[in-house]
Amino acid sequence: MFSETFNQAKNLIQHAGKILIASHAHPDPDAIGATLAVKRIAENLNREAALYNIDGVPDYLKFLPGVAAIKETVDYDGVDLIIGVDYGSFNRLGLDEEKIAGIPFLTFDHHTASDQRGFLIIDENISSTCEILYHFLNYLEIKVDKDLATCLLAGIYEDTGGFRHSNTGETTLKIAGELLLKGAPLNKIVKYVDQNDLPNVLKFWAMGLNRTYFDEQAGVVFSFIPYSNFSDSSKEIANFSGLPHLLSTVPEAKMSALMIEKEPGVIKVSLRSQQERGVDVARVASFFGGRGLRLSAGFTSQETPEAIMEKIRSIIYNESVAVLS
Repeated sequence: MFSETFNQAKNLIQHAGKILIASHAHPDPDAIGATLAVKRIAENLNREAALYNIDGVPDYLKFLPGVAAIKETVDYDGVDLIIGVDYGSFNRLGLDEEKIAGIPFLTFDHHTASDQRGFLIIDENISSTCEILYHFLNYLEIKVDKDLATCLLAGIYEDTGGFRHSNTGETTLKIAGELLLKGAPLNKIVKYVDQNDLPNVLKFWAMGLNRTYFDEQAGVVFSFIPYSNFSDSSKEIANFSGLPHLLSTVPEAKMSALMIEKEPGVIKVSLRSQQERGVDVARVASFFGGRGLRLSAGFTSQETPEAIMEKIRSIIYNESVAVLS
């Protein structure tokens, strides 16, 4: 698996002097775990690496070993290779286009290929970017210790919905078992990933549920959270993780759309569906310039929530052959 592409990725890393590793805004466990895995790879190949995330590490992920190395600011001086992980769409990395012009780029991702940059190692059939990197670590014969196993398992656990989603196959479960044998503490991962800051999570979920509207004709569960409900949207948005999935479980629904106004006039939309509903939400997101997976996708829009809802309804009605699979 990936033997030729992994060899080329290895060569890119070995020929770099200073590497910048970046992951997407509002990072989840897969983004942070993948960032730390690539750092370990760079170190084992005797390369200097700087880690960057535009929003930093969420509080609930600060239990992961090594997260202190991830910074919210970036120094481009001397960087001669950028590695982007788990980002789906380039603008989610928050990198300065002018300052990175001409710098070689390497991507590890499990999101549908879109506008990712550089040499691409992408497989949307794999559960997570952390799972892809586990294969790369094995290819490089790099030992996975307890700390690294913890980071990788956190990413796999989150992106498979606790091993409940349809992307949890035999290989994924086998890898999870290997990571447990290497010392990854599943109970600790579950505690932090599933129950992070529970009182705040419940408060924000209640806010989202209270604003839920089910369009029976379109079969879409909508919810909109305006910017005025936040005291610090950059940090509080993370509390809604998992809510779009919950909304999509409404028995009569084809899909859900959670709309969060992350700043005045800018709405982050998370789309989710269930395996048996036969809806490709990545196709829906593509009409708004977004990307994602068949059951999990998203986009950002400056349209009003009413306009977004109307457009989603229109897509469901008029593009049913493409959207319903």
